[in-house]
Amino acid sequence: KNFVNLAGDDILAYGELNEKESSVTGMSDYVKFEIDIKYRDLIRKPTYILIVASASKYGDYFTGGEGSTLYIDEFELKYDYNPASFV
Repeated sequence: KNFVNLAGDDILAYGELNEKESSVTGMSDYVKFEIDIKYRDLIRKPTYILIVASASKYGDYFTGGEGSTLYIDEFELKYDYNPASFV
């Protein structure tokens, strides 16, 4: 069962880490990353923003791997204009 339909009309924009970036194992240092948000609707203005971080794939569905640890440091949300984000 899906908790959220990412292709639904109520999702105005979406972004995620790619498989390579999100599957790093044995890290000894923090890794900087950026997630580009792709907008699907340029008319409606969003009311909320939801950010989900989980320590393992499907962790947001509470089915992640045991023993996974997630550290988030210096989180920043930027609002730079990127024409490629508007599809």
